[in-house]
Amino acid sequence: MDEAPEKRDDTVYVGKKELMVYVMAVISRLNEGRDVRIKARGKAISGAVDVTQIVKNKFFKTLQVKSFDITTEELTGEDGTKR
Repeated sequence: MDEAPEKRDDTVYVGKKELMVYVMAVISRLNEGRDVRIKARGKAISGAVDVTQIVKNKFFKTLQVKSFDITTEELTGEDGTKR
């Protein structure tokens, strides 16, 4: 039986909630001394950028972003068409 991939505890997935929810999630992980990955898809990408900037400019002035990646995934529907 295949198991679902393990969800990384260092990742904050940005979605439809208020941005401060994600900001607080990032801050709590940083306060524990952990690196944090911020991920989003679609329209939430701009929110992920905003979360990063809020954390960096308002809470952790010396925070450095290690990397910034944007990738594209090609999904295949049940009928075999690519989206």
